[in-house]
Amino acid sequence: MIINNINAMLNIELSLTQNLRSASKNSDLFDFSVYSYIDEELGLEYCVVPNKSNFKPKQKNAPSYDLFAESKQVIEQSTLLIS
Repeated sequence: MIINNINAMLNIELSLTQNLRSASKNSDLFDFSVYSYIDEELGLEYCVVPNKSNFKPKQKNAPSYDLFAESKQVIEQSTLLIS
């Protein structure tokens, strides 16, 4: 994974901090992962947002009590943040 390569090259530990949600023209939802690391010694914050997203399909008839509903999602499509 590219994040592991960046961590090794810069000797830092980028970690997933949030997902930025965005919608396409068709109102499909996409999440862009945000990885960050704060170097307190240098006073720098590294933030990485991959250009490729994860498509979140609309759940149909998903019971609200299913604790593991998110883990059952299948990535069916992706979009680019910058094209």
